[in-house]
Amino acid sequence: MRLLEEVYVQLRPWVKSHPNMGLNSSGSCCPNCGSFEIKPNGGYYTTMTNMYESYRCDNCGGLSRQLKGELGLAERKQLMRSLPR
Repeated sequence: MRLLEEVYVQLRPWVKSHPNMGLNSSGSCCPNCGSFEIKPNGGYYTTMTNMYESYRCDNCGGLSRQLKGELGLAERKQLMRSLPR
């Protein structure tokens, strides 16, 4: 049973449906393991409407992103979206 727990902890950063471990935290922490050892990884996570600074956890190696986007309102208003056909 102990081995399964260790495997689960190792795989947790890649489980998309795992609960956010930082919900009850008072500061910025890793949503995968709850560690405060997170650093910007120098890249951005982009969506159709914004871009977000991305972070890597030094404890579990998981990736996360900011909730606040980098693009301002004026920049977002100029974006175009593709339409499904």
